[in-house]
Amino acid sequence: MNPHQQHIVDLHEKGELQHAQFDHFVELLPVMNKIENQWLYLNVKKWEQNPLATPIYYFNEDWLNELEYQGGTITNAREDIFPDWVDDHAIQTWLELATFEDIIDILSNTGQTPTPEMMVIAINYYYEYDAFLEYDDVVARMDNH
Repeated sequence: MNPHQQHIVDLHEKGELQHAQFDHFVELLPVMNKIENQWLYLNVKKWEQNPLATPIYYFNEDWLNELEYQGGTITNAREDIFPDWVDDHAIQTWLELATFEDIIDILSNTGQTPTPEMMVIAINYYYEYDAFLEYDDVVARMDNH
């Protein structure tokens, strides 16, 4: 766990984690089961183009509601709210953290370590079909492409 990730966990343990930004989903992996379940936000079009370089945002819902009350949020066309200081105004709710964690856990159940590319396949499959892929299913999909 790098210092940024440890800082996020420390804030959560103190009850002070209000928001976090991860440069890409791999940075989220070491902390995903150490922080509270909230919605993850990202720019879906950027994810579709380059998932390994798409920032992911985490916002505590209570904090976000308070920020909205103070006038510090933006509402997108999907009626998602997020802080007005976020540079990318095309972000939207994507997956709940618990769902993201389940996707990765199910993929890892065989004891084999999935690659980030395999994780992307499983995440995209879940996002499109609302169903999980196991490790062998992802390998088969990779072999067919």
